[in-house]
Amino acid sequence: MGSARKKHKKESSSVQASPSQAGQGVLLCLVLAVTFLAFVPTLNHSIAVWDDDGHLRKNEDVRSLSLSNIKRIFTNTVNATYIPLTTLSFALEYHFFKYKPFIYHFNNILLHLGVTALVFFFVKRCGASVRVAALAALIFGIHPMKVESVAWVTERKDVLYAFFYMLALHQYWSYLEEGRARPYMLSLVFGLLSILAKPMAVSLPLIFFVCDWMYRRRITWSMVVDKAGYFLYIIPIAWITYTQNARAVGHNLYDGSLTWIWTLVFYLRKFIFPLENLPIYRMPEPATLTSWHFFMPVITCLVIVYLLYRFRRDRLFIFSFAFFFFSIFFLLKYDQLDAVIVNDRFMYLPGMGFCYLLAYYGIKMFDWAKGRGETAKKAVVLFSILLGATVLVKTMQQNTIWKDDESLWGHLLKYRPESAMAHFGMGQVAYEQGREEEAFEHYKKSLAKNPNYAKANSNFGQMLYERGQEEQALEYFKIAIELDPDYLEAHNNYGAILSELGNHQAAKDYLAKMILQYGAVNKAAVILYISLGKIYYENGDLLAAEQILNESLMIAPDNASAYNRLGEVYMAQEKFDAAVGVFKKVIEIEPGYQKAVDSLNSALEQKKAIEEKFVLP
Repeated sequence: MGSARKKHKKESSSVQASPSQAGQGVLLCLVLAVTFLAFVPTLNHSIAVWDDDGHLRKNEDVRSLSLSNIKRIFTNTVNATYIPLTTLSFALEYHFFKYKPFIYHFNNILLHLGVTALVFFFVKRCGASVRVAALAALIFGIHPMKVESVAWVTERKDVLYAFFYMLALHQYWSYLEEGRARPYMLSLVFGLLSILAKPMAVSLPLIFFVCDWMYRRRITWSMVVDKAGYFLYIIPIAWITYTQNARAVGHNLYDGSLTWIWTLVFYLRKFIFPLENLPIYRMPEPATLTSWHFFMPVITCLVIVYLLYRFRRDRLFIFSFAFFFFSIFFLLKYDQLDAVIVNDRFMYLPGMGFCYLLAYYGIKMFDWAKGRGETAKKAVVLFSILLGATVLVKTMQQNTIWKDDESLWGHLLKYRPESAMAHFGMGQVAYEQGREEEAFEHYKKSLAKNPNYAKANSNFGQMLYERGQEEQALEYFKIAIELDPDYLEAHNNYGAILSELGNHQAAKDYLAKMILQYGAVNKAAVILYISLGKIYYENGDLLAAEQILNESLMIAPDNASAYNRLGEVYMAQEKFDAAVGVFKKVIEIEPGYQKAVDSLNSALEQKKAIEEKFVLP
């Protein structure tokens, strides 16, 4: 491996420009400043977009840094995905800043800037000039496909995993250069942190093989053996997420192949032409070669295969495609069973190689123009400035889509009025803002587009219930449960409606059965406990209500709703000391919970323990 190191260093030195260290620093700072400018609009965004509730606002695991809670973070999944390091980062922010949106968005931007800087240094280490490295980092930093990963708080996992992923690549490159144990061990550590942030880091050992090839490392058994350490932890950690998302292949080989090719070419097309970036993309149907939508991707794939063969001696060209393919390979779909089959965020790091490739030929074109005279040079400079400004403006505009749910789903409906998910999202927004009739219509449209949408069935049932149509509501909850047997909210609503219809014993039996099935394995099952406690409370069985609510707090010790309901039970039992304690706990967890403040004031008055009422600061 020593001879390989010498060869690589010699080749690198021949292409490196020689600006001063200060000049390199200024260039990098300029790149980072432009990148920061591209994402400044996100600093005014909310943290109430799409999955933000599940990952942050309603995720009780982020509300404590106790050892027991940190243990829960590392033993739980979020939305069937194992991302404990990402959740821990949210917990740290919550501990110091609660739910101040600015902090979460600012930290996303900082992580993105960190990844951008690491791209600069990595491209430089691969043998590129400082100009090429700076341009590659700039393309990476402000590309419109980065917006979803940076502007959406939930996608903290993208920028966090990518940060440690790039650190792991740097340390592995140092291991190739030096052959020492220390950088190898550090690459193991950073790789572990990366996959703890997002399972997409499962590709890391494959990219190490790509780095071996790029470095011109001789093919030996040691090349394979030194990846064993990564597989030892990557496989079991990735398996946690895989087992919760695995499914049987639903397509034949023909359909599956066309779908796989379409998703592959989609990412390439979007990287080159990021003209219309949406949170949800629709795949054309049916999958057949007679359709232009599938015929062209197949032709594109054949062209790519030809180009890879034609330029097989161009190491940068091969590296860029290899980096893309092996880092996104595990996310290429062979079926359309998911509501979201392709995402901009999946391209966050895999496009890094293409940024390098574009930068290399961009600088080469500029140098060519310099040799053709002042006019050609000015034309290339003007074109580059206009192109860069266009991309920058596009990225800044794209950021505004992620301001809040209304902006997000409104944008999607503008381009995809047939989207069931977009109508469902807008229904939720309208409902939360008190526009019940508008919400009702959106849910109806969502079900018209996709009758098998479990969440839309459940929410539509909830609105029917609120309109006094309990029997009809019950049917929609049944449909939701049939479509998604693990949909706890639908189970909860079904049990609650049974009680409303006077079937109290049936409701208690049903909720108790669901608690037995899900309570010990799913923290979200706390809603079942709360509903059962409510039924006991309303039927005067206060001891049973107290017991079930205390049980709920054993599985979800920071659930404000459970504490609030328990406080009401204590009030009914005239246990005012206990009631004061739990209502204070509610306000500690959710400072803006006005109902808990009112209940606390009432408990304090009846207890006659203080002279002045507690008021919300």
